[in-house]
Amino acid sequence: MDHKETKDVLAYLRLIDNPNDDIAFRRAVNVPAKRVPDRAFDTLTTFARKQHISLYAALKRSNEVWPSVETPCENKCFVRLIEYLQKAAQEMSIPELINEVLDKSGYEDFIQKNYPKYTMQYVFDMIEFARTFDSEGKGRNEFLEEIAFMTDADKDDSIDAVNLLSGHRCKGLEFDLVYIIGLEDGILPHANAIESGSRFDAMEEERRLFYVMLTRAKKYLFITSAKERESKFNIVSRPVSRFVRELSKKGEL
Repeated sequence: MDHKETKDVLAYLRLIDNPNDDIAFRRAVNVPAKRVPDRAFDTLTTFARKQHISLYAALKRSNEVWPSVETPCENKCFVRLIEYLQKAAQEMSIPELINEVLDKSGYEDFIQKNYPKYTMQYVFDMIEFARTFDSEGKGRNEFLEEIAFMTDADKDDSIDAVNLLSGHRCKGLEFDLVYIIGLEDGILPHANAIESGSRFDAMEEERRLFYVMLTRAKKYLFITSAKERESKFNIVSRPVSRFVRELSKKGEL
């Protein structure tokens, strides 16, 4: 999955899933064609920062970003494309959505005209991988999470480097030293589990995940939380995870 073509398509999928993903926006907006030139991108970035909004939200307000010029057709078309794909994503399977991205963005035609024939095979392999998620009843979020960590998991373990993994991806692995970050109510346990209230199984699933993360450490374990965290351009305070507090009450910390 570590190829330019798959990363380009994944940028579209991530932006569809989360319009506030500025990293995905920076990649998707300029493939297959460069819609926002470098100098214009600087202006867009400055506007987004001043308004405390995402780059995509700023692009939707192009008439404010560049008030002295008519909004370029490329900007309007990209916004319409993402809005269309967001609606399509509600009804399409992951493979269908990837094919729709390739078609509507013109990316497949661009690759076939400008690159060797085998290049699109990287994307086709990703579509086949996505089909396994559909067959297992998994959703787009799980697919994107799996893809995000796949490259790291496939790297040579002999290299002296930090392994970054999600809680779900670390099952079955062990390390001498483990850092668990973000142990706050709303992150672990997830806000959905907290809000579910009477759903005992939702909270227990989060607790089991926490246990899995704890037991990945063979020698040293560090757990951390933040007093304040940025969320949707606001600074919010969250209490330390109730799971950590439970350990403290049991005298296990």
